[in-house]
Amino acid sequence: MKIAVIDDGVNSEFFSIGKLSFDIEILDETHIQNRENKKHIVNHGTVCSGIIRNYAPKAQIGSIKIMDYQKQCSCEKLIAALDWCYDNDIFIVHMSVGSSKMIDYVSIRSAVNKLAEKNIIVVAAFNNSGKITFPASFDSVIGVRNNEKLEGNEYFVNENSFNDAFIIASGTHVLLIDGELKKTKPCNSYSAPLITAIVHNLIDKYGIIPVNEIKKLISDDKAIAQKSFYPYFFNKAVLVNLSDENLIYNPFFHVMKAYNKFNYKNVEFDKTGALVIIPNSINDFYNEEKILYILEKNKSYVSELLYVGIATSSIENLCYNDLKIPLTDEKYKKYNYLRYIENDSFSNASGPILSIKGTYKNCIKLVYEINRMFETLGYNSKAVSSYEKSYLYDIEYISSNLLYKSNILKLFNFYNLEVMIINSNNISADNLYDIIIVVDENTDNIVYSESKIIVTKNYSDRDIKDIFNYILDILV
Repeated sequence: MKIAVIDDGVNSEFFSIGKLSFDIEILDETHIQNRENKKHIVNHGTVCSGIIRNYAPKAQIGSIKIMDYQKQCSCEKLIAALDWCYDNDIFIVHMSVGSSKMIDYVSIRSAVNKLAEKNIIVVAAFNNSGKITFPASFDSVIGVRNNEKLEGNEYFVNENSFNDAFIIASGTHVLLIDGELKKTKPCNSYSAPLITAIVHNLIDKYGIIPVNEIKKLISDDKAIAQKSFYPYFFNKAVLVNLSDENLIYNPFFHVMKAYNKFNYKNVEFDKTGALVIIPNSINDFYNEEKILYILEKNKSYVSELLYVGIATSSIENLCYNDLKIPLTDEKYKKYNYLRYIENDSFSNASGPILSIKGTYKNCIKLVYEINRMFETLGYNSKAVSSYEKSYLYDIEYISSNLLYKSNILKLFNFYNLEVMIINSNNISADNLYDIIIVVDENTDNIVYSESKIIVTKNYSDRDIKDIFNYILDILV
């Protein structure tokens, strides 16, 4: 069973690692070759592979070198490595690398979700700074963080793993080198290999299974492992909209097929994939009857369900117990930002914070596009919204009653941001914002002032570009 170690290379003469299944180097996103200029050193990738070998003696370890000798690599090289794993029959991907830049978020998420759809398990370490890390933060990945109190093969499941590690594990392991037993330094990078080895042994015992099933097996509390806390775990889906509301903007996933409350009985899948259901907001029984019908009819094809609301117990039971597929619904929101509230306080932000106010249906496109434009220019930018369905549009949801000054500053620092966009009508943090943009239903014009912009609800793509350029003129 092949494990790909994405790191700075593996030198197999140490730690009884043995012959590598493959040993390649990615020079850039288009140039992949057998690794050259090997050095007889115990580097980071070698230690990680030694830990894997220590706990999974039967593992077939291979190396993908993407980091240079300054321990640096580009997001493009990481994506190329993940794509290579997709194309080359890899079972498990182990990585200590990741990014905290929001501009890398979508491309890394897409790459690891593609692996998850093929039941390729990704185990990834968080960085040691305490900042959010991609892909370790994603639900389609087994993210790992160290706890210095643990040793050897000890680990536990992190119950509140929203945007955090699913597993907390030991980074202290005893390895034999040059005839001497030495302990590894406890850190996230050396915690992840333990979990990679455990995943290998589980797959060796049970066969190839999806990441949610691996999480069930690896967790002592199956209920914790069973549920995905944030709905960004797939790339494409069949959409069934049972409500009377249309989508406001482009969703974060590719819509393979779309159905509504009038033709829901015709729902069908061409191939296995995710199902997204937007329920009618009034009648649970109305929703339940239709949804159970759709799930039963397509049970051989539905790989996961995103329910844009609160699923009933009957829907939960069908998904978890009968179909054995992951279900994510809006109960995940009660886990939101627990970690931020517990974080140290911050007195200021190191970059601008923008506010966009107005009815959510009028704001979502503007929020998304302004954030995307900042990212395109290379800024580490993030948008959050108190619109409950903002996550459908790749905008992170946070309840309006949590969008006060101290929490916003904690978010800014946790994500290591350079720009932040807040979409909420909460006025308690207005003195924090550098610019306030108001989408006004009662005006047909756009009015600019030094720190406030009034925007018509009928703004065009050209208007969005003009607004963005005006923001840059003020901030830069």
